[in-house]
Amino acid sequence: MQLSKVLTQIAFVSGVVGISLSASATSQTINGNGCNSLYPPDYSFGTLVYHESTQLRNGSTAFRYATCPIHRGQALSTAGWNPAVVATDSTNQLWCVASSLDEFGNSIGSTPAATIPAGSGAMLINFPNLPSSAWGYFNVFCTMPASSSIQQVLYQEY
Repeated sequence: MQLSKVLTQIAFVSGVVGISLSASATSQTINGNGCNSLYPPDYSFGTLVYHESTQLRNGSTAFRYATCPIHRGQALSTAGWNPAVVATDSTNQLWCVASSLDEFGNSIGSTPAATIPAGSGAMLINFPNLPSSAWGYFNVFCTMPASSSIQQVLYQEY
């Protein structure tokens, strides 16, 4: 039941965002298993952060910090991007920050998203549009409380 709610929300967000897009917009979906644990790093023994088939799951009893690199489809575009994260969290403590960086790694835009409502099913975290620069790159950083997961990162690049 929760999954159908999330899919309905994703379809709604995609529709609303799609109305304002030009013909050159690129939409992408990245599975959560493409994200990486930063602290402790993935390769540390006993992190209890699991790369499962479609998600990154925190199996520990502590917070874990993850980064989700975004692969740009339009490297020369300066028209911005719009990210969203599908995640689960029963504690209402998971939060994420979406960032835009220029080609030298300097921040040109960053915004935190409010925590998702506590619950057992997947929830959608929306971000406002962020700027972009030619040859720059995008990233989503999340704090993951115990038993939470990042299932997908959705984004549209203009």
